[in-house]
Amino acid sequence: MRSILLFILTMFLLSACTQIPKELTEQQKTQIQSEVKKLTDELLADSQKLSTDAMQKYLNDKEGLTFKMGGVSFKKANLIEAVKKEYETYKEQTLTIKDEKSIILSDKSVLWVSEIESKAIDKSGKEGQMILHETWLWEKENGEWKATHFDEYWLQ
Repeated sequence: MRSILLFILTMFLLSACTQIPKELTEQQKTQIQSEVKKLTDELLADSQKLSTDAMQKYLNDKEGLTFKMGGVSFKKANLIEAVKKEYETYKEQTLTIKDEKSIILSDKSVLWVSEIESKAIDKSGKEGQMILHETWLWEKENGEWKATHFDEYWLQ
């Protein structure tokens, strides 16, 4: 009986220790926000150059993930191809973040939400403007941040 009680107590303590979430310090939160901000700034700068290199680099390659743009679901390769085709019609593009927020879910997971003003000129010289609403779920794996969720929709 005594060994059973000792076993139960040991199991209880082990499960209690593994289920307590680690609270992040303000310094850790600031570091995580800085890391994610650097990635989103790189994506924005790359998009303004009409390039998909950063998107290729930061979207996660895991099988089964889908990313959404304009209400359409894409696999990574298809999304990048769709964005490239869109960029082929542009002469230039300017993106300005109007609002952004990083919601730190854990030391390995951050939700980045933004509202971005997009101004573009197509190759015929026609100017267009819209507001983009983007949500990115960033997850850190093996020391690298990758986006496992991307959803963009726009208002004309």
